[in-house]
Amino acid sequence: MATRFYVYYDGACSACVEQADQLRKADRRHQKLSFIDCAGDDFHDEAAERDGLTQAALLRTIHVRSSDGTWFRGAEAIAEIYESQEMKRTARFWKSPVAHLAYQSLIFVRPLLTRVGGGKLASRLVRRQAERLNRDQSESSD
Repeated sequence: MATRFYVYYDGACSACVEQADQLRKADRRHQKLSFIDCAGDDFHDEAAERDGLTQAALLRTIHVRSSDGTWFRGAEAIAEIYESQEMKRTARFWKSPVAHLAYQSLIFVRPLLTRVGGGKLASRLVRRQAERLNRDQSESSD
């Protein structure tokens, strides 16, 4: 059975919602991602609680849990998402120290990005990567 990934994101953040929407679209072929909005007042997740993760921690940075119970956070979580979509080049980038630093900076300015439309930029980047993946896959099947 293929590994499934549970993506915990901040549904009150427009940039996070945009990125989750684009990743959902990109995942139509692989069907490996499930998205969990952590922002609601009624949020409750047994796996997170069992592993000591609070709602505040889940909202602070993206988290991904694999079907075997392994947790990933931040840039490492994003790398796992792209790996699941067979976007190897993008996944490799997110595993780099540069990406880790970039992500830490992004988290710091995320509230500002949300106010100025950063979700649309994230959406464009994810969409462009998904289009590249689809193009590469169709060329390899020829």
